[in-house]
Amino acid sequence: DDAVCGKRTLAVHLGRPATRLLYTGEISAPYALLPFIDTQAWLPFLSLPIGCWLILRFYRETPGTAFNGLLAKTASLQALFALLLCLSFAI
Repeated sequence: DDAVCGKRTLAVHLGRPATRLLYTGEISAPYALLPFIDTQAWLPFLSLPIGCWLILRFYRETPGTAFNGLLAKTASLQALFALLLCLSFAI
């Protein structure tokens, strides 16, 4: 829809397949890098099922206004991950 409206977003420039890979990498990278930050920080892994669910939804969702809800849920996942990471450091 962005391309039809004349928006020049990163997703328009990359195309759908590359955007899917980018989103998957952005969701997966914090979990993959977590052991390098602190070996005791295991609490953020509790949010991993939500991240996997979001990636599946991103692949299955048709482009359009439904993505707005998905992006809001992605922001919520980031906040949850940060909260769990802070709790891990506090314990």
